[in-house]
Amino acid sequence: MNLVSCDLTSVLKFIQTTTGIKGYTTRRRQETELPFFYLQTPVGKPYQDSVGFHRYRPLIHGTLFLDKETPETQALQFQTKLQVALMGCKYDIPLVDENFKQTKGRLEDVEFEAKQADVDVWTFTVKGERFIELVEHHEILRKVHNNIRLSEN
Repeated sequence: MNLVSCDLTSVLKFIQTTTGIKGYTTRRRQETELPFFYLQTPVGKPYQDSVGFHRYRPLIHGTLFLDKETPETQALQFQTKLQVALMGCKYDIPLVDENFKQTKGRLEDVEFEAKQADVDVWTFTVKGERFIELVEHHEILRKVHNNIRLSEN
């Protein structure tokens, strides 16, 4: 499983389990029952932290669509449940595979921020960090010699 889908699936499962609100990784049509949220593809690339290990800090943007009758209450409950759950797991989200089965990895130091975009729409971001071991591909550098033949005339 690659980095992007692992983080996306893990955050999706964490938010759904914590809040009870259905989530998606693609934009949904208007027929979807409110409330629901969708997550965008994580942004971020691993960079070398030490020999053999890379630090990876994914940033995941999401949008929460609420029922028009009680949007403030739902938004407050959504945020509160996530903050309480993050405190309970010491701001570490367990990583899951594509079948939502927990793995040994964790997304650490997770931060959650939300802001109101419209009366019944909130945007939020989830930031985290993890260290990964990436196999580096070493390319052999070849010396190129220009063979120039001088013509004798």
